[in-house]
Amino acid sequence: MMKTNLPFFSLTKVVFSCLLLLAATGAVSAQGWQTWFYFGSGGDFAKNDIVDVIGYTDNLAIVVAQATGGVAGASFTLYTVAGDENLVSGQSGVNLPTGEEDELDYYPIAGVTNTADTVYVLVERTDELAAGQSLYLVKMVRVAGSVGYVMDWHKPLYDLFPDYVFGASLVKTNDGQIMALGTVTSDVTPDDDGTDMLMVKVDYDGNVLWSNIQMTLGGDRAVQIIPAADGGYWVLKENTVFLPGPTTTSWLVKTDEFGETVSETMLAGTEGDDVQDMILTADGGFAICGQTADEALYVLKIDAAGNILWRQDYTSDSYTAEGLGIIEDAQGNLVVSGSLTYLSTSIKNAFIVKLQSDGTPLWERDYPRSGNAAGFVADVFNDLTLTPAGQYLMGGARFSGSNPGTTFAYFVKTDTFGLTKGGNIRGNVFHDLDLDCTAGVDDLNLEDWVVQVSNDSLNFFGNTDAQGNYAIPVFVTNGNPVNYTVSITPLSSYWEPCVNDIPVTIDYLDTLAVDFALQAVVECSLIETHISSTNFRPCDTTEIAIDYCNIGTITSEDTYMEVELNDDLTFVTATSVPTQIMGNTYTFDLDDLAIDDCGSLMITALLACDTMLLGQASCITAHVYPDTICPVPGENWTGALLNARYTCADGNIQFEIENVGTQSMATDLQYVIIEDAVLLREGIYNLDPDQEMLPDVVPQNGSTYTLIAQQEPGAPGAELISIGADACPNEGSPELNEFAQYTGDPYSVTYCPIVVGSYDPNDKQAIPAGFGEDHGISANTPIEYTIRFQNTGTDTAFRVVIKDELSPFLDPSTLRPGPSSHPYEWYFEDQAVVFHFPNIELPDSSANLAASQGFVSFRIDQDDRLPAETRIENSAGIYFDFNAPIITNTVFHTVKEFIDIINETVVVADPSLTVNIAPNPIKDGARIWVEGLSAQSTDLHLQLFDASGKLQRTMAGDDDGFWLQRGNLPAGMYFFTISNEQGWLANGKLVVQ
Repeated sequence: MMKTNLPFFSLTKVVFSCLLLLAATGAVSAQGWQTWFYFGSGGDFAKNDIVDVIGYTDNLAIVVAQATGGVAGASFTLYTVAGDENLVSGQSGVNLPTGEEDELDYYPIAGVTNTADTVYVLVERTDELAAGQSLYLVKMVRVAGSVGYVMDWHKPLYDLFPDYVFGASLVKTNDGQIMALGTVTSDVTPDDDGTDMLMVKVDYDGNVLWSNIQMTLGGDRAVQIIPAADGGYWVLKENTVFLPGPTTTSWLVKTDEFGETVSETMLAGTEGDDVQDMILTADGGFAICGQTADEALYVLKIDAAGNILWRQDYTSDSYTAEGLGIIEDAQGNLVVSGSLTYLSTSIKNAFIVKLQSDGTPLWERDYPRSGNAAGFVADVFNDLTLTPAGQYLMGGARFSGSNPGTTFAYFVKTDTFGLTKGGNIRGNVFHDLDLDCTAGVDDLNLEDWVVQVSNDSLNFFGNTDAQGNYAIPVFVTNGNPVNYTVSITPLSSYWEPCVNDIPVTIDYLDTLAVDFALQAVVECSLIETHISSTNFRPCDTTEIAIDYCNIGTITSEDTYMEVELNDDLTFVTATSVPTQIMGNTYTFDLDDLAIDDCGSLMITALLACDTMLLGQASCITAHVYPDTICPVPGENWTGALLNARYTCADGNIQFEIENVGTQSMATDLQYVIIEDAVLLREGIYNLDPDQEMLPDVVPQNGSTYTLIAQQEPGAPGAELISIGADACPNEGSPELNEFAQYTGDPYSVTYCPIVVGSYDPNDKQAIPAGFGEDHGISANTPIEYTIRFQNTGTDTAFRVVIKDELSPFLDPSTLRPGPSSHPYEWYFEDQAVVFHFPNIELPDSSANLAASQGFVSFRIDQDDRLPAETRIENSAGIYFDFNAPIITNTVFHTVKEFIDIINETVVVADPSLTVNIAPNPIKDGARIWVEGLSAQSTDLHLQLFDASGKLQRTMAGDDDGFWLQRGNLPAGMYFFTISNEQGWLANGKLVVQ
């Protein structure tokens, strides 16, 4: 592969001895590793750049690097990498021929292997006392029983004084010989602009079979050569024409078996490109990488005739990038290595990027320096190869900060995601249909199940793919095996693994297989449903996505969904035609849903043209049938199931709690009713099957009322029921989102987005939003996050990636991917969840405002039993193509006890008002007074309610407020409302002791 030509140095020569290096000089980070090496004397200038990663032969990767430094002349080093392991062996310089003058220096360019024991290296040889530079081939032979190599011979390929020849590439030919490619400046080609392409064919004994200099107009720079099936060659070169002004373009040249040109094709659109590498791809075409004139990475795909199939310029407003090496993996993806430099800091990091076969980016990684690597100022990957396991090995250079110009040989081995870890735990998750706890041909692979690997201090997560496979890189270092527990969280109580919480011990660079066989505890379908959408804006359409999955243990037959839209929404269309429409309720057939089957329904709806809707909630409810709930043998659930609802009549709101289960409740449970921001009433209930409990009605006064009730322990679904009522008469208060809207029916989902006007197009939202300034939620309440994004750039975004760093107080093992605007793939990176939208082609907002937007959502549980006042924060980074991430707003919640969710003593209608209670708690009496009222406001009234909501006192106030005498009031919590002639002023609570 073509690498940047190296400068010449005037150094004297020393022969170095061979030594074994076992990752001793660099840091090993957790499936992968990184390490670096230095050959030199003390603080002397030295260069140790890796210039070529030849690839694997007999499970050994051979790597060619420079070795110049101290009092040594310029030579080269051979490293070997054993398989996927971090066993890098090398020698500190090649023994040069006896009797050569000290002034001769050797600069390695590329290498090929015949076997792992024989390596041929293309080198440039310079004479410090004379002009010119020659091209030599060096044969290295491995010492028996050793990791070192010795020189067998070195022979000239082109040595014509005073010409300068620069090596470019070395390949094995189809007929068992070797082909060298270079660029020569020669007096024997006086009719051109000074540089021409040189091809030299030699046998394995170093005998030159023929050489050919291709003379063309302008100056050529040879880049890469690939043998063709017909015995000829494909050559990539740059050509610069100097008149009327210098113009550089890339060319694909086809030669015959003797290097004579058969055809030349200029690659359109390559003006000004700095082309660096080319490979033959599995489809018979070629992939090329380099850097544009604007210093952006580019990749070009062409067919064998030189026709451009596609080109991608990966521009970024935050960094420049160059591609120096390119490979193709077994799946047809392209992986490019090189470097990127951040514009804001000038920091230069080595990086790789993985692309689909059409150039769509899958991911990119750079490798910042830290710890004992912090003393380096820049890194670069010059080349890369596939490991035997299909992962990636990169080689390049680290640039010293203390000794400018000095470089270290730099190795990084990663997994297929470009991540570096020391071990790997992988396996398969399947439905064990034959009940033998082992995988069989008839068993069913389970997708999107989460596996956790953990110990006392570390947690790693992975999700299963469509084949039920998962792979989790885990931390382990050389010589320090680590104990982990591998676990799986069943998606419902209908499932049970044959074995769970499996202890393992993993050694460095080990891969362990841990499978999970899931069996049905009860045969029953169970459909989970999630709703999300684009933003709701008046007089605009919105896209509502409803995802559904059968997480039960049998097929859900004749499945259908009823979707009820808010009165402010007008149905426009859907991806499925409704089979029935009754008012605002639309019924959709979902057919039979097999085990682990999922689907998505997309509804387009138009929001009413009413600016009064701004800031209000507009709710959507989806209910899936059949909605059978099956008892699980041995489960800690009585069979009681509580549902809640409300009705509006005669100016009042009536909440209802009903036991729709088959058994009586086991014990008393608690409920509260909240009016706007204050706890209005509380009580207990204990119901038999089909029995209802009706709390006292609350008035229809424009307030938002929320019923929160405890669900029967162990019942399916959430632990708390919470429903909001403000539809009598003012529907859509934003307070509806403060609590999850959950009736207690696990087959029913309600989603209440807030109507917005102008908005941040890239944001994050959470449901429930949480109560009050602390965004209080109860412990164990699941949170549904939605990340919205919009391409506000000036061109189409071909890739969108969202990386969400999960709070340590969330449990990734419970994460369930949710609805989205576009198809996506998802996976974990340590404590982060990543959503990748392949081939999204998101237009910019000026070209297509509606299509420029997207969203994705997911649901996740809190860590079990978080203590009160735990603050859960979450934000996400949104990546458009190769630009710096847009960081969303941070949403947060504070964990509260069940009753202490409502922790404000007083809530006022006007922030200028202050309500005082002294003393509180009350033993005999207390004074309650309002500060901030105008002098004209004297008609004050107070109503006092007990915890059940029954009115206990009505009082009129005076200039000093209210004097509340305890009298016969029993001990307990009480609630009050203060009003005047203009209406409600404040709500509050007090305690009587």
